[in-house]
Amino acid sequence: MSAAVKSPWHEGELEAQRRAGVDPAYAAKVAPFLRPYLTEQHRDFYAELPFVVAGALDDAGRPWATLLQGDPGFLQATDVTRLHVEAEPDADDPASFASFLMSIASNAAASLGMMEHPVTRKREVDLELGKHWIDVLGMLEKKTRGNLVPQEQQILEGLLADLRMQFVSLSNATPKARSFSSQDITGG
Repeated sequence: MSAAVKSPWHEGELEAQRRAGVDPAYAAKVAPFLRPYLTEQHRDFYAELPFVVAGALDDAGRPWATLLQGDPGFLQATDVTRLHVEAEPDADDPASFASFLMSIASNAAASLGMMEHPVTRKREVDLELGKHWIDVLGMLEKKTRGNLVPQEQQILEGLLADLRMQFVSLSNATPKARSFSSQDITGG
C-alpha cells in the first residue's frame, strides 16, 4: 500500500478547483508530478519570457493580478525556488502605483471643486475632506521616499503641488454672501 501524497495546493486553490468542478481524484493524480523547485529547464524557460502574470493578496485578502513585461531576461531564477522580476506594472495598469495615486488625487480634486463629483455631477467644495486626501498623499510621499522610480516621484510631487495650491487658494478666499432669489423670500 502506498503512502498518501500530500496535496501541493493550498486551501484556496483547492476551493477554487472544487468550485470549478475539478475532480479531487485528478488533483491526486497530478500531485506527484508537481515539484516545489524549478528544474534547469524551467529556469531557462522563465528567462526567455517577455511577460508574466503576477498575483498577490491585498490587506483584505482579495486577490489581485497584473501583467508584468520586459525584454527577455527580465525574469531570472536566482536559485531553484526563487524568481527575480525586473519590471514594474505599466503606468496605465489599474494595479500600478501611479493609478493608485491618481485615484486618491481624484478624490481630493473632487473635494476641492476641481472636478465634478462622480455621483452628483456637481462641483462642490469640502475643504476638510480635501485636506484629508491631500494629507493621505503627503503621508505616502513620506513613506515612499527613496523607493519610487523617477516617474512616480514626479507624478506624486506634481499632484501634491497642484492640490495644495488649490487648497490654499480656497482657504484664503473670502466666503461669498449667499444670494437669494424672490422665490426664496416669497416661498414661491
